[in-house]
Amino acid sequence: MAWPLLLCLAGCSEELVDVPITVALTPDGASCAGPQATRAISAVNAAVVRLTVYKPPAGGAAAGTLVCDQVYAAGDGSAALRLAGAGSTPLSLLVEVYDGSTPRRLRAAGGLAGFNLKPRLHPLKLLVSETGTFSCAPGAMATSRAFHSATALPNGEVLIIGGLTAEPPAAATAGDKLWATNLVEVYDPRTGLFKQAKAGLSAGRAMHEVVLLTHAGQGPYDLLLVGGLSTPQGTTTPAADLGGPLPIFPAQGVATAATVVLRYYPWTSPPQVQEMSGSPQLKYRIQPTVATLGSGETAIIGGVLGQSGGVVTTVNDFELLTSAGSTAHAGAYPLVRGRVGAVAAPLSTTQLLLFGGNLQSTTAALSKEAVETLTLGATPMAALTSVEAAAMALVSPVAHATL
Repeated sequence: MAWPLLLCLAGCSEELVDVPITVALTPDGASCAGPQATRAISAVNAAVVRLTVYKPPAGGAAAGTLVCDQVYAAGDGSAALRLAGAGSTPLSLLVEVYDGSTPRRLRAAGGLAGFNLKPRLHPLKLLVSETGTFSCAPGAMATSRAFHSATALPNGEVLIIGGLTAEPPAAATAGDKLWATNLVEVYDPRTGLFKQAKAGLSAGRAMHEVVLLTHAGQGPYDLLLVGGLSTPQGTTTPAADLGGPLPIFPAQGVATAATVVLRYYPWTSPPQVQEMSGSPQLKYRIQPTVATLGSGETAIIGGVLGQSGGVVTTVNDFELLTSAGSTAHAGAYPLVRGRVGAVAAPLSTTQLLLFGGNLQSTTAALSKEAVETLTLGATPMAALTSVEAAAMALVSPVAHATL
């Protein structure tokens, strides 16, 4: 259930504070509401336990301060931290359980944010869950939404940004309209809970895409919010109409959003996000397709600029983020057909298959123009790809497809 005494010294003070810790595995498939039986960490063949303690950022600082990061042999008995000089400063704790394989494999993980050393009358209780499993039934989101982004982060959380909602703001009439929200929520599969971020986006945003720029450690994480539609927060103007060519498409006069960088601090309570200036200024586009190739390049493809009189204006090109974790970009390069809500999958490190989202073909050409390939290199280019004659009747260039 735990492991022997852990020694982790920090600071210059001679005053030591012992913090007892109880660690257990969450049960598989259980709801997080109410009491639940737990298992010992030996159930996942635990060999070593890694303990990381850090101080969350304060005073506007961008990063927290590492207190200690140590690995200990797993075993039976009680666990404790011995910390010096931390006083009443809130700390956060990350526990990772590894097996004895070579190289070691992460078997379970869990975290505890914002605990105080003093006064400490009872043990800290920490649940860790097995990697690759959902130990808790998901709770309810604060805001129901569609056409949002959901990005898996290296720490196991899922960051949910913006989206369309059917709940109108004050003084607006519902009808067949949808509004864009600026709310950001964080889902933690280890607890099954959604947490609303302290600060949302500067404006409502939906039909955007997200590229994770930073990958290492426990954060902060930088994410590139690519395009989408944007409405001032609290406006009564709807963001999208129902019906028409997509059949959900931007409302007339809605602004196309600039690409911006969003920084997420996972260790704050509640979670905090910070919207920063857009770099680079990629072409404004609503509902683009984003796909990353094995070479590290990310393609940002198609989309629409908006609509007027029920007619959408498509974007007939694609751009490239030139390396992983970079905002430098190249392009735009022409597509054979403009595509909205298409899907893409890598065929190799230099070639991408693009399917659907074609709103421009005539009825007779739908099947022939449903599939397009993008080939990267010195001169990136697009080409239509034919499908077998027997399969042509099964191919439709639909928007909002999956692949």
